Amino acid sequence: MRAFIPVLLAAAQLSAQSDQAPVFRSGVEVMEVDVTVVDGQGMPIRDLRAPEFTVTIDGQPRRIISAEFVSENTPPSSGPAVARDPYVSSNADRRPGRLIMVVIDRNNIDTQTVRQSIAPLKKFVSSLAPEDRFALVTIPQPGPSVDFTANHAQVLDALGRIVGMNDAVPSQYNISNYEAMAFANGGNPLAIQSLLFRVCGDTDPRTMSSCDLDVEQEATTIAHHLRQTTSESVSGLAALLKNLRDVEGAKSLIILSQGLMLEGAQSEATSLAQLAAEARVSVNVLLYDTPIGTASQARMSETSSQDRDLRQAGLETLASRARGSLFRVVANPQYVFDRVRNEISAYYMLGVEPIDKDRDGKPHQIRVQVRRNGVQIRARRQIQYTLRTPNTWSRDVLMGRVLRSPAPNTQLPMRLSSYVYRDAAPGKVKLVLAAEIDPESMEKGLDIAIGFGVFDSSGKVVHSGQERKIYSPNSDLPILYDLTIPLDPGTYRVKLAAIDLAGNSGSVERDIDAFRMDQDLAFGDLILARIREGEIRELRPPVVLQVADGQFGTYTELYTNKPGALDETRVVFEVADTADGPTLQSAIGQVRELTDRTMRQAVAVLPVGALPPGRYIARAIISSSGKTVGKLSRPFDVVRTTRAAAPKAPVAPAAPAAMTGVVVSAKPSAFKREDVLKPEMLRAVFDAMDKHHPAVKVALARARSGKLDGTALMALDAGDQSAGAIFRGLEFLSKGQLDPAANQFGVALRNTADAPIAAFYLGACYAAAGRDREAVASWERARAAQLQLPGLQVVLADGWLRLGQPAQALEPLRAALSAQPENDEVRKNLAVAQSNLGLHEEAYPTIVPFLEKYPSDTEALLVALHALYQVHVEGKAIGSAEQDKTRAIAYARAYAAANGPLAPLVDKWAEFLSR
Repeated sequence: MRAFIPVLLAAAQLSAQSDQAPVFRSGVEVMEVDVTVVDGQGMPIRDLRAPEFTVTIDGQPRRIISAEFVSENTPPSSGPAVARDPYVSSNADRRPGRLIMVVIDRNNIDTQTVRQSIAPLKKFVSSLAPEDRFALVTIPQPGPSVDFTANHAQVLDALGRIVGMNDAVPSQYNISNYEAMAFANGGNPLAIQSLLFRVCGDTDPRTMSSCDLDVEQEATTIAHHLRQTTSESVSGLAALLKNLRDVEGAKSLIILSQGLMLEGAQSEATSLAQLAAEARVSVNVLLYDTPIGTASQARMSETSSQDRDLRQAGLETLASRARGSLFRVVANPQYVFDRVRNEISAYYMLGVEPIDKDRDGKPHQIRVQVRRNGVQIRARRQIQYTLRTPNTWSRDVLMGRVLRSPAPNTQLPMRLSSYVYRDAAPGKVKLVLAAEIDPESMEKGLDIAIGFGVFDSSGKVVHSGQERKIYSPNSDLPILYDLTIPLDPGTYRVKLAAIDLAGNSGSVERDIDAFRMDQDLAFGDLILARIREGEIRELRPPVVLQVADGQFGTYTELYTNKPGALDETRVVFEVADTADGPTLQSAIGQVRELTDRTMRQAVAVLPVGALPPGRYIARAIISSSGKTVGKLSRPFDVVRTTRAAAPKAPVAPAAPAAMTGVVVSAKPSAFKREDVLKPEMLRAVFDAMDKHHPAVKVALARARSGKLDGTALMALDAGDQSAGAIFRGLEFLSKGQLDPAANQFGVALRNTADAPIAAFYLGACYAAAGRDREAVASWERARAAQLQLPGLQVVLADGWLRLGQPAQALEPLRAALSAQPENDEVRKNLAVAQSNLGLHEEAYPTIVPFLEKYPSDTEALLVALHALYQVHVEGKAIGSAEQDKTRAIAYARAYAAANGPLAPLVDKWAEFLSR
């Protein structure tokens, strides 16, 4: 006969059967006594103190050390429901909830009564807090049963499938249960004689007529049936309570029955109450009246009062001795369910000091009283105290207990996340678990046992395992653990448990939807990973990724059963505040096709250095042929770090722009050879040549007058080949003849005095030909020689910017702005370069004069806002806190009014600065 909860039976596969658990366990010499105190309406009394309680054991008083009121009632109406994290399950961030079980005694309740109880029972279940775990058991089996679960909808569904039995034996002679038991036991001759006289008219107890024999046979049959059904129900309750010993914590059990005829009521009920005490179970009984006149009973019982007492006595004894009560249900049971809900919502945990006699491990009589009028006490009548700690059991036994327990263990805080992918085996999926375990200390390292169980929708164990892990003392906290499990597609509940050498345990469970991957189009989950040197080097799934260095990697997999179906697939990775919030940052994923053309990997690196510390959502938007076909999401945390001040050196760090993702494009001017042939530029060139070429003064005078033709021949006639090469090169350059010009400047490079000028104009030839890399090399040579030309710094900076090298452009831009403070283009480019390089304290004062002239320039506004934000993130300020806040608000409004493309990100900065 099956009388267990399915998971308690199945979970036994995970470990050996444990020893009997002690009733109360404590690491100090305190005996825990749980007691409920309610008023006349069943509402818990909340303000009792230890001196108001009296506890006697075997008639002798014991000292009460403490009285803690434990309230477990968190009804949905008490406030808005706390949304469960869809990505991470934890055993530390929410109350564990109550363990409540309803037992339907099918042998002793008819179907009609069950049906009348369904509606109030469903209302009762719906009134429970989301954290409360509810179990439904029918005894004897088979019958609908649901293990402890927070999925209350599963319980509600099972309730509708319960069918009562209570198939009484038809009675020809209208023999009542009381009379049948009296006849079978032979202990009540008056009842027997009364029955025989009523049925057979026989008044002589010394003779047995044929009628008497027929009545005896029928009475014996009825008694046998009652004993059999009672035995099945008692055995089912006993087995259930024994199994509940392995479920940690206090539990509330509610029995629905129309009566249980315990012949030795005190003995059997006391035994069941003792099992309830060992399992820390409180028992309440809803006793339904038996309808008068049933299909098997044509006439009303002649002993209805005795029948009722016989059916009630045992259950009443059980409830009163198991910290509960018996409630008679005459009409609508809703009132009774409401009262039971109130009574089990709170209790007192008394700390009682034991004496030597109490420590013998044997049951002792206990009585709890309260010095207050008008209250009702629900307390146990027996207690068994054994000082015993979890170290008494091996870790294998403890692991089985923890995995079987429906409530989470919390001594070791744990968090669990899950990822699902296609497995290499056909038709299988791969479940990846990522866990964090947070022991109090790692001073001596950590030797920890980790076990898991995977349960299907019916509670059956489909996969389990255990291993030992040893972590060194210098391991980071929390410690990380990951596990891969192959599964068939389906819906599962996975439970992960951990136990250290001291017996401290933790457990966390999570519902898993291992969806099919062998479809036309399917996706694996989104993994967020740490990166090194700008690339994903290791895919170790985190519980929640902590991003401290400004960027992270994203990864997912795409599947199809039709080769080529992924050819038009595109993946864009985004960052937002919420799963559906506006995009703050984004990157186009690199999609890699594997050889069999049924799977692709999508990866990208996302910069988040511009985001304030906090939690964000990463999204993968999957599209095919321009239509969105999928969306994945996963949370991550941006954590604050202290970044060293950027060095004020010619080469600034290149990392900040990559980390923040906020890159404002500098707009360098396209090179025009006319710019380096302007009169003011040429005058500076000729003035510099005048110092080293005294023989060509006539040629220089002609050149200064704006006539370059003929100057080269004049210099050659004067015997100055280098000056002639410069004049000839300038003449070719002015005509757009770049190659001949470059050759002439190359000749002039041989002369040390003319090398800076030759290098500058050789760079101009390169730039005019679109060869910026060679151009900046030549201009840097001229700058290093300290050539004083008014346009050198500008063209050099523009060249570096065209090459995408703002760090190299920084010093030329500074020099150019110093020489030309009214040059708005140079000012903006310098501020942009400073911003992209993370030099925000320099970028802000650089851009402000530009914004005063152009207050709607979105790029300039972005530079200013980014500067204000980053400076404050680093714990500093540009002006006063109020000034910076006012400026940020004004800039953000201007940016929004100008339809800036990064408005959601700007709003995050403004919000951060406003705080």
